[in-house]
Amino acid sequence: MIGQILRDNKDISNSNETSVKIIRDRVDEVTHRLYHVARLVQVYFENPTHGNYSDPFLESLFIILTWRGRISFAQNVIDELQHEFSSPIDILEPKAFDTVNKIVGRAGFSGKRPEMVIELVRLFFSQFPNGKFNVLKSWSDNDVIEFLTSAPGIGKKSALCVCVFSLNRKRFPVDTHIRRVLRRANLLKGLFEETALLGHRGFQEAVEKFISPSVRQSLHTGLLSIGQSFCKTRKPKCNECPINKNCEYYRKNKVNEESKKKFTHIDMFCGAGGFGQGLNSAGFKTILAADIDPDATRTFRLNHPGVPERKVLTIDLEKTEIEKVCSSLAMWKEILSNGEIDVITAGIPCQGFSKAGNRSRGNNGYEIVKDPRNHLYKVVIKWTRAIKPKYVIIENVPSIQSAWADEENILEAVQGAFEEISYSAVFKTINASIYGIPQTRRRFILIATHPDYPTVELDMLSKYRQARISLWDAIGNYPRIRSGKGSWYVHTGKNVITSHVSRYNNEYDLKIFKAIKQGEHYRDFIKRRADIIEDRINNSDFKTYGTSSFGDKYHKLIGNEPSRTIVAHLRRDGNGYIHPRQNRSISPREAARLQSFRDDFVFTGSRGVQFTQIGNAVPPILAQALGNLIIDTLSSTKEK
Repeated sequence: MIGQILRDNKDISNSNETSVKIIRDRVDEVTHRLYHVARLVQVYFENPTHGNYSDPFLESLFIILTWRGRISFAQNVIDELQHEFSSPIDILEPKAFDTVNKIVGRAGFSGKRPEMVIELVRLFFSQFPNGKFNVLKSWSDNDVIEFLTSAPGIGKKSALCVCVFSLNRKRFPVDTHIRRVLRRANLLKGLFEETALLGHRGFQEAVEKFISPSVRQSLHTGLLSIGQSFCKTRKPKCNECPINKNCEYYRKNKVNEESKKKFTHIDMFCGAGGFGQGLNSAGFKTILAADIDPDATRTFRLNHPGVPERKVLTIDLEKTEIEKVCSSLAMWKEILSNGEIDVITAGIPCQGFSKAGNRSRGNNGYEIVKDPRNHLYKVVIKWTRAIKPKYVIIENVPSIQSAWADEENILEAVQGAFEEISYSAVFKTINASIYGIPQTRRRFILIATHPDYPTVELDMLSKYRQARISLWDAIGNYPRIRSGKGSWYVHTGKNVITSHVSRYNNEYDLKIFKAIKQGEHYRDFIKRRADIIEDRINNSDFKTYGTSSFGDKYHKLIGNEPSRTIVAHLRRDGNGYIHPRQNRSISPREAARLQSFRDDFVFTGSRGVQFTQIGNAVPPILAQALGNLIIDTLSSTKEK
């Protein structure tokens, strides 16, 4: 595929190495997009077939009858013909014409349709007198297409449908519905751009070579269903469409909607987009989002259709000059010159500050001063100095307050840096569970204020308190799965959820999972069930964890309380996040809901990568509360 694309894209750099890398990146992006859409629509429509037949003759007959006709009518005609004639060859009897004409005509298929049915029968039995039509499976695609297109009413696209549904060929027929969806959604963006010069045949040939054979059939049937049910010629139902986040037409409309929002936001260290989603819900439009992690920015782009993709940057903010970023975004220059950025948010990486990380193990040689992540607040200061936003929100772990580097307290250094550029900073440690997040997530929040604007009163966050939600209230309605099982795409009622897959655990882990009580400390469990630990030591090669460094290595979540803090460590194992009622660890989807992400939020990458994105994220509902607080502060100022 890459070689073909290089030949078709002469505008790409003449440097072969550069060209191949560009193409590989494009192919990876499109392949990921098509696979996701194919699986999504396959599950959403529950493996649609559109009435197709596995027998090549019946499929060909079905195609003739459904041309400008309803599928149900065509199926009724086929059922009646099979009931009336013991073998299709009997249709060729002279006296059979009136019967065929009556059956076909009764279904509303008049004109030449009866003759077309008879001609199709004649074609098949002249080639296969014994009626064994499956011999076609041994023919090449070109021979099958040439044979079928000699029948009246069957073109190349229809012949390809026979190849797909009756002969199990990995082809991709394109009809008017599919072409409309592909054109609007621009699913092949980056590899193929449609031009008005391409006729239907040219479009068919151009598109098929870019679609992996492994997804062609599911993508074909799914996009056909999308075209029939949602992506209609007039008045498309974009908001209801299950693939709208992958649709360029929908995304352009969302960008237009977002542009009308009054408040602006820059998302530094954006990750998967918890801050972005929350502030968007509060009424902000994201002007720029940036992160060093390509998996995280891919997730951000997918789930924030109102943010133009070119404004979600995969860059190292510490090494990127602000001027370079600004010059690449033309509309930014005017916004920056007018001082229209309301908020910069920064979910600075917290692992270096966290007491659950390297700081908790004093004998591992970790030195906080040498961890570059612990100095990223300086990047936020640099951007604040250049952009002069009204407010800056920094989120981190509470233990940032006790972290030291270069013989100074990190928090005092952050406050001092803001004071040097005339910003005043206030901070507070909060528990996310009181804002409706089903998780006891204690977080440090700092808000710095431009000297021309009123200081935010963090105590006013109490206005946005919500009833506490227990873990079971949050995830109890997900389908039951077993350890190592689940599905990346699951149909639940009207929706499809993703990433409900539990990691595999060995039998000795599962014994612990089953025996440990909800909320029981691992130290207490070892004393209570020493027999399980001894069995593991004596009869397995699996590592047995002590309690000096891993006092909570195994932990079963408490169902009727908010969850413990969801952390990125879940990418390594889920032993500390055992499901309260099922003998397994939680899935990424469950972790995401405990972080207050909506079910339609799709995380990209492997399971471990997804857990990292989820654990590092700011809970969207908490971010929304912070956004509401900023808006209320600005609004109260104008009222005065």
